[in-house]
Amino acid sequence: MTVSGLVRSGALFEDGDGVGLRYKVDLKSSRPWAAIGGANLELSSHWAMQAEYNWGKDSNRFVLSLTFRP
Repeated sequence: MTVSGLVRSGALFEDGDGVGLRYKVDLKSSRPWAAIGGANLELSSHWAMQAEYNWGKDSNRFVLSLTFRP
């Protein structure tokens, strides 16, 4: 997908002229797929743990978080 357009500023100069910026952005993904798996574990009424693993082309990530609720 390609997005293009024009953004104009308000008056920036003494004569009231502004600045215009034309843009064109290619939104093609460099890593076209990923698989994600996760789990949520309630340890007690106050503590919880969440884990997530992201497996993708050229990129693997693991996230672990611990939450406390008073």
